Amino acid sequence: MNAKQFIPGLTYLLLFSLFFQTRFAPFGKIHFILYLIPFIYLSDLLIVFLGSLTILNYLSQFKAFLQNLWQSNKRLLILGFPLLVAAAISNFQAQSPLIAWFALLKLILFAFFSLLISFLLSQKIITLKNLWLSLNLGLLLESFIAIGEFITKKSLGLQLLGEWQFSIFTPGIAKTIIFGQEFLRPYATFPHPNVLGTITAILAVINLFFLLAITSSKQKDYLPNFFFFLVFSLTTLLSFSRTAWFCYLTLILIILLIQKIPVVLKILSGLIITITIVALIKGILLHINALPISQRFDLTLASLQIIKNHPLGVGLSNFILLLQPFGSILFPNRLFEPVHNLWLLVAAEAGIIGLIFFGTWFFLLLKKSFLNKNFIALIMLLGIFLASFADHFWWSLQAGQLFFWLMVGLGLRKAS
Repeated sequence: MNAKQFIPGLTYLLLFSLFFQTRFAPFGKIHFILYLIPFIYLSDLLIVFLGSLTILNYLSQFKAFLQNLWQSNKRLLILGFPLLVAAAISNFQAQSPLIAWFALLKLILFAFFSLLISFLLSQKIITLKNLWLSLNLGLLLESFIAIGEFITKKSLGLQLLGEWQFSIFTPGIAKTIIFGQEFLRPYATFPHPNVLGTITAILAVINLFFLLAITSSKQKDYLPNFFFFLVFSLTTLLSFSRTAWFCYLTLILIILLIQKIPVVLKILSGLIITITIVALIKGILLHINALPISQRFDLTLASLQIIKNHPLGVGLSNFILLLQPFGSILFPNRLFEPVHNLWLLVAAEAGIIGLIFFGTWFFLLLKKSFLNKNFIALIMLLGIFLASFADHFWWSLQAGQLFFWLMVGLGLRKAS
């Protein structure tokens, strides 16, 4: 059997299992903080295997693809290289070189993943429809796991997929209080409910976009997108992540404004969504056991001081190690977490120069997606941007990084 025949199926398998946290620590559990343990994930192995198989079978086409990509995305690719160089320079300042260089290798792997997705789509080896179906089905499984966790108030024993073992009584577990009763915030196989909620929020809105496009063209196959939209919306709700809810409502508002629907409906929907967003920001609707704003502020101040002391960066994945001098932040709650802001974390780890290149590169990709009317990549980019000021997982956690670089692969395409 021709090896080429395995490539589409392997790609769809990768997309289906993209958010599974199945992993092992090749250097052992070298630290008690999970953020500081280098892990190799199932998704990493699938990317390496898929990439090797693709290049072996499509070497000449892949070279031609890279040449065409260079011609059409020269500025993006030029900015990407010095970003990697800035990250490498910062690694020479790292307190833990092993963690830093391992993180840089993973960053290169994720960048290769984005190129691989873009290549496979451009050569029609895979289709955009099946790509989204695979991703939707994988996230549907995650949603069912999350709903099961919420109902049972504990994990479901799916450690093979990377689910943690926990219950509502586990110390430090994420919870919320509704009408005086405690509820577990579900994780599924994600590292935190915020990651689960934000990604399901973005995928829910993308399915809504597809749904509106299908109904406006009077097609009849809208039920799958409608089903995915409902389930992902429910999962976003059950995550009790204010960041995810904010992204969800804001992206829906944007879609309603650009869609051809009656003006009165746009105004009414806009008012309802705006009032809801304000209520969420002020914490009017319910109490969520999340990281207190005061601690987020302390982390922000610490990150600014770290950036001031280390303008070239402290090394990838080394931010937490630099929190040690800030004892007032770490105790009594032992707050070992990255700063909850993507841009500050990039500046702290990759340096100010790295942040400049990263920010310019990000907004060029946003501009390219808008000009090319690549609306799917645009929705993903806007969702990532909205969440970037309240969390760090697009840079620091496997699930967030994979979603981010999938967006890059889709953004490099000329059309949605």
